[in-house]
Amino acid sequence: MSDSNLYKEYEPINTNVPIQITGMEYFGEEQNQNDLNEIVNNNKENTLQIIGRFDGTWDGELDDAVKTATKVRYADRIEHKDYLYEVYDFTLCPIIGSLPIRLGFVKNKYHAQIQMQRPGCVMPRHKDPKSIFTVYNEYESKSIRVLIALAHWEYGQLMCFENKILTGWSKGDIIYCDFTSTWHFTANCSYHSRPLLQITGVASNKLLQSIQNKEFRVFSI
Repeated sequence: MSDSNLYKEYEPINTNVPIQITGMEYFGEEQNQNDLNEIVNNNKENTLQIIGRFDGTWDGELDDAVKTATKVRYADRIEHKDYLYEVYDFTLCPIIGSLPIRLGFVKNKYHAQIQMQRPGCVMPRHKDPKSIFTVYNEYESKSIRVLIALAHWEYGQLMCFENKILTGWSKGDIIYCDFTSTWHFTANCSYHSRPLLQITGVASNKLLQSIQNKEFRVFSI
């Protein structure tokens, strides 16, 4: 996949202005130490699971979809170059757009976007706000977030979920975690953009049961 269009918006760095804001400055030293203690002393089960895999291909339509990507930032993140490129319209990528329903999300009760994390992009540690589920009101207890790898892992790419580092994923791997209670972060130190499909919404009983039972399911496209 060509990433040439993703490099057009690289901004020049003003070397006269400090660009590093450390975690200690952002969260405060006491808060950082509390968060570290929470992770180190955390006896609860880490919810990270690879719950399945999609077997198939969508390479061509992913190339087309990336052309419509929008640069986004997250206001609650440290002011590093942590913006992502996201795709919300699946007109050009109907196979990718069909993955949530194939996996077991309830029709019209989920939202999804392709996230392209380009080389050099770092998303500092955070927990996703519980408000990501409140849009589904009475279905909130059945709402989850999953990630689907849209390309094979490249050396230098990583995701971390508290004390577990995830690398080496394959295209189609389905990643589940309780993102609202688990500290997580991601970095792309490779030479290739990292595409993921992020899905948030109401899961079917079958999908919830398979996660609870730690089943690994394979879906053919």
